[in-house]
Amino acid sequence: MSPDRPDAIRTLKSSLREAARAAVSGLSPPDRRAASARIVAHLEAWVEWRNSIRPMGFLPMSDEPDLTPLLMARLQARPPVALPKVDATGAGSFQTVAGLRATTLSFNAEAVDATSQESAGAWRELLAGAGLKRASLRGQGLFKDQASDATLRQYFFNATIVNWQVIVPDFGTVEGPFQITALDYAGRHDGEVTIEMALESAGALTFTAA
Repeated sequence: MSPDRPDAIRTLKSSLREAARAAVSGLSPPDRRAASARIVAHLEAWVEWRNSIRPMGFLPMSDEPDLTPLLMARLQARPPVALPKVDATGAGSFQTVAGLRATTLSFNAEAVDATSQESAGAWRELLAGAGLKRASLRGQGLFKDQASDATLRQYFFNATIVNWQVIVPDFGTVEGPFQITALDYAGRHDGEVTIEMALESAGALTFTAA
């Protein structure tokens, strides 16, 4: 078919899409999971996938192949990556909710001025250990799944403060209470939906080096 015939190409794509949907709709949930696993295995073995620099993916609807394991493995294998995990129940069980790339993790401490007339040479003096400390994370990436999307949206709109683990490979893990202060969505009509989110610390944090 000539590429100069866009209408014919769109018609063909539409018919192929409908045929694929019809075939998928006849699959049972176990068969659908097995088919998704075969697609993931095929892509993992594909040289073009392994050598790609900026692969595109999608988070599946209920009737689409689930490529989430493939995407999350790719995110974890290629730093810099931040993997935010949230303790949704308060029981200390953290679940991954997103994979973020192009991340910025910042630690800040305010200085407390202790300068007086007796300060040597009129140099400013600071009071050790007295400033407010905070941490912030901002990054772009993908939600793990639809449930994670719904959870984070609820946290944002309710201004919920919960315990998070932010894992940065080859750097370490920051753990403690955070609040989502920004949640942005972006995407193309023919591509995956990406997110940009910001977290601000809301209490004492711990850091464990990698």
